[in-house]
Amino acid sequence: MMDWLPLELFPTGGLASSVVTTVWIGVIVVVFLNLRFGTTLSGLVVPGYIVPLLLVRPGSAVVIIIESIVTYLLTRALADRLLVRFGLGELFGRDRFFILILVSVLVRVVFDAYLLVALDDYLLQRGVEYEFRSSLHSFGLIIIALSANQFWNSGLKRGLSTLLVHLAITYAIISYILIPLTNFNISTLGYMYEDVASNILASPKAYIILITAAFLSSRLNLRYGWDFNGILIPSLLALQWYNPIKILTTFVEAFVILFFAIWLLKLPLIRNRNIEGARQLLMFFNIGFAYKLILGYIIITWFPEQKITDLYGFGYLLATLLAIKMYQKNIAIKLTRTTVQTSLVAAVVASLIGFSLTLYNPVTDVPTVTSTQSNTITVTQRSLSAVVEESRRANFSSESMKRGVTISPITLDQFRQTLLAIDTLGPSPSTAQLNQIAGLANDFGYEAIWTESRYLVLRDNQPERGWGFFVFDLSQSTELALEFPTVMDESLTALVMVPLFERLNAKYLAVASARANRARDGSDQLLLNSQTLFQVFHQTLALNNTIQVREYSPSLARQLLGQRASADALDVDASETKMWVKDRPPADLSLATLEQLTSGYQIIWDTPDFQNRQREVSRYGFAELFLTQSAVLSILTNAAVSDDIQTVANEQQIAGYLLSFLQENKRLLAAKNSQDYVVPQQSELLYFDQTVLKPLFMVIDQYDAGEWMSRARPLINQIAQSAAQLGYQIILYKHISSGSEYFILREQVDAETNKLRHWGTFVFKLGATTPYVIEAPSPLFETGSFEFAGTLFQQMEASALLVSGAHPMANTDGSARVVARSNPMSLFNLIHQAALRHHADEGVTAVQVRGYSADDEDEADHVRLSFYELNKPFAAQHPGFVQLRYYLQSLLAGAGIAAADELIETAPPSYTAQARFTKFIPSAHYAEIWLPRGIRESFRTLASDSVLYQQMLALGIPVRNYDVKLALTQQSFAAISPSRLQIVKRLLNQFEQSQNIQLLATLQHRFPELELELWQDDESLQSYFVLSNAEDEIIAVKNLAPLSDTTLELAADNMQIQAMVHEFVRTRLQWLHREASE
Repeated sequence: MMDWLPLELFPTGGLASSVVTTVWIGVIVVVFLNLRFGTTLSGLVVPGYIVPLLLVRPGSAVVIIIESIVTYLLTRALADRLLVRFGLGELFGRDRFFILILVSVLVRVVFDAYLLVALDDYLLQRGVEYEFRSSLHSFGLIIIALSANQFWNSGLKRGLSTLLVHLAITYAIISYILIPLTNFNISTLGYMYEDVASNILASPKAYIILITAAFLSSRLNLRYGWDFNGILIPSLLALQWYNPIKILTTFVEAFVILFFAIWLLKLPLIRNRNIEGARQLLMFFNIGFAYKLILGYIIITWFPEQKITDLYGFGYLLATLLAIKMYQKNIAIKLTRTTVQTSLVAAVVASLIGFSLTLYNPVTDVPTVTSTQSNTITVTQRSLSAVVEESRRANFSSESMKRGVTISPITLDQFRQTLLAIDTLGPSPSTAQLNQIAGLANDFGYEAIWTESRYLVLRDNQPERGWGFFVFDLSQSTELALEFPTVMDESLTALVMVPLFERLNAKYLAVASARANRARDGSDQLLLNSQTLFQVFHQTLALNNTIQVREYSPSLARQLLGQRASADALDVDASETKMWVKDRPPADLSLATLEQLTSGYQIIWDTPDFQNRQREVSRYGFAELFLTQSAVLSILTNAAVSDDIQTVANEQQIAGYLLSFLQENKRLLAAKNSQDYVVPQQSELLYFDQTVLKPLFMVIDQYDAGEWMSRARPLINQIAQSAAQLGYQIILYKHISSGSEYFILREQVDAETNKLRHWGTFVFKLGATTPYVIEAPSPLFETGSFEFAGTLFQQMEASALLVSGAHPMANTDGSARVVARSNPMSLFNLIHQAALRHHADEGVTAVQVRGYSADDEDEADHVRLSFYELNKPFAAQHPGFVQLRYYLQSLLAGAGIAAADELIETAPPSYTAQARFTKFIPSAHYAEIWLPRGIRESFRTLASDSVLYQQMLALGIPVRNYDVKLALTQQSFAAISPSRLQIVKRLLNQFEQSQNIQLLATLQHRFPELELELWQDDESLQSYFVLSNAEDEIIAVKNLAPLSDTTLELAADNMQIQAMVHEFVRTRLQWLHREASE
């Protein structure tokens, strides 16, 4: 109907994804309200800057407003109380704004380094979602000072209300007009100086320059009368001296605005109008915005490879304010000279101050030597892959620290000396030489490991510090270095670290061991922070012969590739691996080998437009490789990865196979009061999530019935190696009859040395599934709940089945109770969360199967169905609830339970740890099925009772596994006399009730001509007594866990025997035999 929408107004890659556009909307709102209602003409940038944050980072927007209020209150108290008391007079003008900048920096440091860290810990304990917590930091270099200045001009009460009105109107225009009606794209929104604006603790250099330039501008204005139209203009320009082109484009834009403004103001239509104050500012800014708009389309048309924002002036209003002051004072040349001169001097002075501060660094990282063995090389027989994977697992302990550990210049120098010593080693170093390296490494808390008689590994004895680990191949003659600076944030690249290192014949490998944003002080941002071991490694050994490996993601597209496309187009671009090369490729990098490994890549002879300390210090020979998912799979396929997958093909359905496996390996389940359940550490769960679950779900998404396994096997092998670090293995299970395939994650039971953690067993169906995750949190305590959950999983063809590995009271402290909200740290809960996140777009429902004991006989047969949204209107008509009820009713009816629909009653759900997480996924739902003991006992197979097998063994009764339906239809049935049949049925019925073995012995004694066998069904694991005569003709069959006491009699002519046998097995009747005859 409205095919002409959205309007393609803005050039893609420029104003279509820039905060300049929202600032333009904000300026219009502020100017309009000022002209119409007389509100303060201050904080022009603030509304258009904060509103996008409200849309994408609401936590940051709230923090900015709070910090602005605190900054205002502190500065007001300083001005009204302290300065007046000492007779220093009141603050005004440039001095007041300079103090506002200083106080805002102090406030940001206190909030980001202390208060928000404490708040983040509190919210984590309360279960608040990570997406909100991760946005709890302020944003912007000067936005807090500008907001506080707005409060100053009109008072806090009026200033805050005015700000909220500005924000509300701007929000409405952007949300309901700009975004839906135009091609403005907030998903790839770009802020100026975003890398330093988001984290004050990560950008001390920027703030040193800003404060130094502001102070210098204020003094020069006072001393020489130099007018810059605000002390912030030289301050912001001083930040750009590392990229002088940006200063040039800023003044070019200012002169363009000035020229067209003079021309417009001379036109007869405007000449006699009052274009002053707010009107003048809006006109100049509109000219600047139109200039950016036209420039963007010119670049797209004639220079498509050029990134548009590179040619925009710096800042949002900076060029406009310069042009206004040039026009008002008629000092275009003078203003240009004084502004450039001031900003340059400020940048030089600030750099000297910053360098001086680096000379003072408190030594907080000197390790304590606790053992003399630390000075001895550790020699291991394990492979390099195993050592690296073990190091990666240890790296996840860095998540326990909210701040990075400061690395002193002494430690950096110790590390540098260690690297130089390693570089002098030959391919066959002596034990004394290796011990010398171990001693040097021990001085800064590192361990040296010698493996495969060629690799030297340096890793941290205190991995929570997050300083990284390093590998050296002493047998290599090349000098190629591989660096993985963001491997903790881009987990797919971790899968190819060792394969690339070995296949590219690299000599050095450096790997990050902490997330870039782990510490609020920015110490873990290896691409920005120069005071790191990673940077010392690069400058010492890998200066001009390096390839950095990163993972391509749409979030990198804007800054990496200058994308001018929608989010869908970014995904398309992700299909091609790209390598950016500075000047020339690394000398020892084989481009042909790399192309073979990745199945092709595109070389870009340029540098990405984001800061990278390693790239900055390398003059040439520095490459940045951005891998796609397909490239990762290709590398693993072309590399030799050991086969660690166990494949099982069986006629048993998946639930039957799991039950048999758990029965045979009872030690996988921690019994009550055994104290065997091991509470997982946060680092272990993070490791499992990133290295096992995330890539495993990627493999599941790519499943097809063709050559899928041959393509995916290398990646699955790599995942299996990661899982093995925590004692888990991956089973690929195939049900032969149906062709259904499953991944099973279970603890390793083959290795006797493997200490079981009892975290559980988890199944993921491959191929077509329904959006349900079935969970059995108490398979031991609530007997029969697992059997029901497994049957429901099979019948629904659900996406996943989760089975807890411990009795809820396995540990006396209650830590094994995986449903308790006080125990969120469990693998069961982690996989619940991961499965729901993965299937969130499908409207996934988590279904827990539980058991209860009814106090009232009237409730003893009722099945309670709980659904998380039953308290909401029309929830009972929700498709997920309706379908779940249908499956539940079908399962009960198929098991021979009469009036199944009438037995199902709705009830409110319990607030478990799993339900608590589910509410944070808008499209996910949570349900519980509470089964009474009677129904659970019906589904509980006697195959799970080892006592029965011991009884059969004692009496010499054979136990056989069959497809019971098939076996019975292939046998002949014979009749016996009614009296004999009555005795047989009475004895076996009594055994079913009492489990008295003497009854079976009596049967054997009374009827020696008959043979009694115990058959177990391969699919359902139901157990049957089969009584046959000497001619192998079946006399009678009894189900040991029947759902009714019904007897099915076969006709004498054996007609319809197949249909009747199927009916007997399906409905779980008690007896099957021929009509009795004399």
